[in-house]
Amino acid sequence: MNYRTTVIEFARRLIDKEFSNGNEEHAASIIEAMLLTSRGTYKMYTGSFGAEFFGRPEITAALDNFFERDAFPTIKILVEKGVNKDSIQEHPWLKVAKKHDRTIDIRSAKGNYATEEAKHFSVVDKTGYRYELDRDVRAVANFYDPKTAIMLDSIFEEAFAHGKD
Repeated sequence: MNYRTTVIEFARRLIDKEFSNGNEEHAASIIEAMLLTSRGTYKMYTGSFGAEFFGRPEITAALDNFFERDAFPTIKILVEKGVNKDSIQEHPWLKVAKKHDRTIDIRSAKGNYATEEAKHFSVVDKTGYRYELDRDVRAVANFYDPKTAIMLDSIFEEAFAHGKD
């Protein structure tokens, strides 16, 4: 099995195994798997919410699937480098959300989360996570570690509450 297939299988089976992510392809596979298997909630703190990376066809197809499956989906994005309110409306994720008459709550980070010292991470359903170890995309992920996921979810919510709309 290749990395992407393995990651999606880990996510589908909620396997409690921490594994590494070493490049952008791995990161895309993990985001895709999180969206494909989420039972309703996806939260992400990211450096920049760039359309080039997040607009990859496999990621937008997984997002489309997420919105089709879930009656009340929650997606929250906190962006370290801030959000341009004019250009964000053209972002591929917002186009998918609009197609399904859904919303994605996006905020610009403030305080410590608006600096390069903060580590980026994603949380899915308070059970799984992807946590970046450095600014070179190296990360660890686990699709079934509720203890760590709940801790990261709490950190996310605190930072998100202080973010700018």
